[in-house]
Amino acid sequence: MLRLVLSRHANAAANAPGGDLDRPLNTRGLGEAMRMGRYLAAERIRPSIAVVSRARRTRETMDILLRELASHATIHVEPDLYQAEPEDMLEMMRGTPDWVKTLLVIGHNPALSAYARALVGSGEPAMRARLSGDFAPCGMAVVDFDIAHWRDVGFGSGRLDRYVTPALVAGDHADAD
Repeated sequence: MLRLVLSRHANAAANAPGGDLDRPLNTRGLGEAMRMGRYLAAERIRPSIAVVSRARRTRETMDILLRELASHATIHVEPDLYQAEPEDMLEMMRGTPDWVKTLLVIGHNPALSAYARALVGSGEPAMRARLSGDFAPCGMAVVDFDIAHWRDVGFGSGRLDRYVTPALVAGDHADAD
């Protein structure tokens, strides 16, 4: 079985002097990332590789998640992930080595949430319904594939294990932060 964790970056500043790519996490985003990192640790979801876009907010989210996990995951900054479409993300993921059993991808809406919806072909209906909109900041979808090779992943081949947000992890059962 292969597991994919798709995460949107945490809340970020509205703008930055260097433009959109340089937007840092804001105070709320720092807390969201810490909360979700602790959640991953408690759930024993430990990625072997973390793939992030080149945007500062995704890299900061990844740094905090991995620190909270006490993880030594290999980090791969994928410049094309910043503006990737679901088809591009699928091709990137298919290149993942088979020794990787859990892959973490941190990206951006709307493409990240569209990618998650395209991958998921099964899972609890109520959970799948929650996946119908855009990811909340630092929201995460955990998608399992009953296959041995990443190259065999296709749209509709995943089972949604869960979709969680920082608000849900904190016990606030609202769908969004």
